[in-house]
Amino acid sequence: MAITNRDELVAALATVNVMGLARLGELDALFESGAAPTTEEVSAALKAKTQIAALTPVTVANATDEATAVALTNANKVAINALIAALKA
Repeated sequence: MAITNRDELVAALATVNVMGLARLGELDALFESGAAPTTEEVSAALKAKTQIAALTPVTVANATDEATAVALTNANKVAINALIAALKA
């Protein structure tokens, strides 16, 4: 099923927990022409969010003992919280 309007796109994004983009109203520009946005347009809109563009990979080494497991867990928590904040922004 093709997405044909803003509400359908917002609903589709919400199913994968991408709601911040819709709340900011950035999707409205995708529908100004009256045509449904392409996958490329939606992808570009997501990449244009500075919070998402600023996300970086977790660079902590794989865990080999308890101390490195704790370090990796903490790094993952920071990365997950940054991702959540970027999607909500």
